[in-house]
Amino acid sequence: MNKLREISTTILFTFFECRLKFIFYYLNISRDIPYSPNILLGQIQHKIRNRLIDNNDFDNNWCEIETELMNNYIKRGLPEKNFFPLNKFIPNYYVEKEKLRFILSENKKSFKSTESIQTYFEIKLKSKIFNVVGIPDLIIEKKSGTTIIDFKKKIPSEIRYLKKYNLQLHIYAYLYSEINKKWPQNLILVDNKNRRIPIKLEKLKVIRYLTYFKNQFIPISEKIKNFGKDTKNLPKKLQLELASPDVEICRRCIYRSICFPYRDNILAFVGENKRETFDQVGILEKIFCAQDGTISLVFTQNNFNFSIRGIRKFSYNIDLEKHVRKKFYIYNIRKTKIQRQYIASFYTVILLAT
Repeated sequence: MNKLREISTTILFTFFECRLKFIFYYLNISRDIPYSPNILLGQIQHKIRNRLIDNNDFDNNWCEIETELMNNYIKRGLPEKNFFPLNKFIPNYYVEKEKLRFILSENKKSFKSTESIQTYFEIKLKSKIFNVVGIPDLIIEKKSGTTIIDFKKKIPSEIRYLKKYNLQLHIYAYLYSEINKKWPQNLILVDNKNRRIPIKLEKLKVIRYLTYFKNQFIPISEKIKNFGKDTKNLPKKLQLELASPDVEICRRCIYRSICFPYRDNILAFVGENKRETFDQVGILEKIFCAQDGTISLVFTQNNFNFSIRGIRKFSYNIDLEKHVRKKFYIYNIRKTKIQRQYIASFYTVILLAT
């Protein structure tokens, strides 16, 4: 870590959200919890949308981008089972695909202008001052001013997401200004329903954010530079110092399985919504094999028995029979209508407590 990596806008927002998550992200630490296929679907839509392609090219581009992204994930060590086939694991796969096809054709018309115009798709912008990089989806330069557009599959109403998207666009604006010696005139968010949300440009605010990050990041980087990519070398005391526990943020964090502050308080993050996935911890008591090749587990927690059914073999890489009466964590399970009974999902992962 003597030579600092470039900081993307995503990693930068992670720093303000939770410094410990930022460290995991920055160090490229591997995680045991798989990605959701919805992430890949969003990335496919994002890349196609950035190109503003003709409707006739839609299907070929969709297939090419899907394959390209899938291969990138496999190269990074993520198993193929996490994603394919997408249409089996995403209920609204075809609906989302056709919706985007229609919106793209509409966008082609709406972005046309009689005014002199120059467009740039996914151009990398870098700050020499803050070592931050950003890749805006679309930059439109006109004589009347520059517009930076960021496409999102969906723009949720939650404040934290709006803050994230707002900060992202502001960083793009700053990077553009540092390079071109002028600020963009408009910042716009566009979602898959073709809603366009203008973001008010606050120049001083983004400069304060970047300055604060730079001042805070240097001492943190000094603390972690000798730990490498092995989280076992990242002391629990330091993790507690850097973490910013938050129910909504932690329950969706891909680093849950390696985060001491989360694991020590895992029961505080169990949700009440039966449709949501969540995590559990307990002492493994019994294992049952089903005819369909899945297994069921019985575990105890606070003197109560719990059961989980439908666990597939690829959800664990240990001999569970040898670990009866030992503490374990299980991630991405769902509640059933029966009290203290759960069902596994395609993304369930079982890990022993260490």
